[in-house]
Amino acid sequence: MIVPLRFRHDDRRGIMRKALSFFLMAVLLIGVLGACGPKRDVQQPKGNDQKTAEQDKKPEKLVVWVNDDEKQKQALKDIFQKYTEKTGIKIEMVGVNMLDQTKKLALDGPAGKGPDVFYQPHDRIGDIVLQGLADPVDLGDAKGEYSPTAINAVTYDGKTYGVPMVVETYGVFYNKNLVSEAPKTMEDLMKIAKEKNECSERPIWLFNGSSQLLFCLSVLRRIRRLCV
Repeated sequence: MIVPLRFRHDDRRGIMRKALSFFLMAVLLIGVLGACGPKRDVQQPKGNDQKTAEQDKKPEKLVVWVNDDEKQKQALKDIFQKYTEKTGIKIEMVGVNMLDQTKKLALDGPAGKGPDVFYQPHDRIGDIVLQGLADPVDLGDAKGEYSPTAINAVTYDGKTYGVPMVVETYGVFYNKNLVSEAPKTMEDLMKIAKEKNECSERPIWLFNGSSQLLFCLSVLRRIRRLCV
């Protein structure tokens, strides 16, 4: 999920609001979407002149916080370069560990030092919104590019706060040499786990990276009950 930061200096807010349309239109063509939401109070021309002036406005630069991983940053660097070529808007990419972003935002955001756009998993959206760290975004016609499930994942209290970037799910694999038939329910899985494991030997359970942590935590309590 890509989220627009709520806090920004007042003198940039109107321009940053207009950047949403530029960012959506251009990045749709290259695989990543972003948005930013601050606005400012400015004198606007009237009638058609006002509409034309609004369409012409765009920021010189967007600050984007990305996960502090070299491979991810390199991939995004190539994408952002294409975005800059398409729109003329420069991207300042700042590496911040994804698990530390909301904590850092709570300090940097109100001080006007935060990003225009940042990346977070969709299941953090409630916490982000309740802390006042993000503004709603209007995806416009781009909303139709996504499945209702993806849009729902970045929606909180009826408002859209992020742009879907990746849709994924988790899978459970089993060893056919140990389990003859795949479990169909969580209860079936727990039954197999109890039959196939000896808790007294204190087995070690490894998972691959922080992104799998929430999945593991969801079943740890169940597994703990098997060993008591």
